[in-house]
Amino acid sequence: MYNKSVLQRASVGGKVTFSSTHFAIVLAALFVIVTIAYYRALQIRPDGFSYDWLHSYRPAIEAMFSGQTPYGLRALPVSNPPWVFLLLSPLALLPPQVGASIMFTAYLFGMGYIAHRMHAKPAAMVAFVLSFVVIGGAVNNQIDFLVGLGLFLPPQWGLFLVLAKPQAGIAVALFWCIEAYRVGGFRQVIRVVAPVSAALMLSFVIYGFWPLQVLQYPAAPWNASLFPWSVLPGLALMWLAVKKNNIKYAYPVSPMLAPYTALHSWFIAMLPLIETKYIILVSLLTWVLKFAGVI
Repeated sequence: MYNKSVLQRASVGGKVTFSSTHFAIVLAALFVIVTIAYYRALQIRPDGFSYDWLHSYRPAIEAMFSGQTPYGLRALPVSNPPWVFLLLSPLALLPPQVGASIMFTAYLFGMGYIAHRMHAKPAAMVAFVLSFVVIGGAVNNQIDFLVGLGLFLPPQWGLFLVLAKPQAGIAVALFWCIEAYRVGGFRQVIRVVAPVSAALMLSFVIYGFWPLQVLQYPAAPWNASLFPWSVLPGLALMWLAVKKNNIKYAYPVSPMLAPYTALHSWFIAMLPLIETKYIILVSLLTWVLKFAGVI
């Protein structure tokens, strides 16, 4: 007699199907394989990948845990809230290229999980993960996947992740606050925003008003913002999200309102299409624009 938690057999034809245990093992093996492959790529081209982890996030974490401010970097200043560095700190204990390789794989798997939670079909999920927007964020060891994962948490905790990059998640935070007001008025809004507000106030006491770091970015060559031309369409989408009580309309708004946003943060604008075949066309378009030199 077999263990059903390990192996499941279909009643017709004795067909063997994978259980959740086998699926988890396959995913874990794939995670290791992708991580090792990326690590080998880093050894071949040590300066070609992982720039943000090696020159931004990892140095910021090291500065924080040495009692210094993480916002005083000269190479590539950071403007993320300090809890982001706490979340990533275990990777900073590893050799730099190992931490970078895990970041790369976590980014891809995180984006795949986001697509899965949004009911993307397999072809749509693959197209989304392999889009240049997502691949570019993974190769640079960015943290946009944390913003996406925050969408599935209760708002009072999800705010910590969606605000990890306000240029990708601030509109979601605003939508949650509006919904909280609809449900329970200002008291409910306070309940939702109290944890992240307390954390922000504490961070300002310790590190000063660190969000001003973002003022260094708008002139950066990698700025992919469409500001100010995208502001009016963004506001229209936000109004539609509130009117229809549908958060999907709010997903693309944050990068549309931001004077600065890198290309990988536009992933959130792709999410409303994740359940449709159009995501495949959008993914292909990102690569066409890349090879055409537009992005």
